[in-house]
Amino acid sequence: MDNYQQYSQHGFVGQQNQAQSNLSPYILHNLKQTATWMRVISVILFVLTAIVFLFAIFIIAAGSGTRRIGVGSSISSAVGILYILLAVIIYLIPGILLMIHANSLSNFSVTNSLIDLDNAVSKGKSYWTYIGVLALIVTIIFFIGIIIAIAAAS
Repeated sequence: MDNYQQYSQHGFVGQQNQAQSNLSPYILHNLKQTATWMRVISVILFVLTAIVFLFAIFIIAAGSGTRRIGVGSSISSAVGILYILLAVIIYLIPGILLMIHANSLSNFSVTNSLIDLDNAVSKGKSYWTYIGVLALIVTIIFFIGIIIAIAAAS
């Protein structure tokens, strides 16, 4: 929304804030259907988050039941906390960002307003930026793991 106002102040957009896009009804319909599937994926990500949370709690609880001097309990607690952290990073945050993008896309498909289009594209950019950074980090960790495995095997 702020981007639209900045562009309109600098003359990049020659219409008023309530300007309508020139997209066809077919495109708006497809955007609305896309938003529906984005919501489905978001819900799947939320369910996966809940499953991993439950699994992590089970690991933590199972570790606390060990009668050792705390070594087993500490390790299982660390693993459980790591699973929760990974669930938040890999499932929950992308699910939230995707749901926000889907809602803004649906809003645009109803209003056909350029402000709502700007908001939808901005939310999409946030989602894809997060996914891109996450993919880069996972790829780097993967290659570091390969290098460590090759060095350990030598």
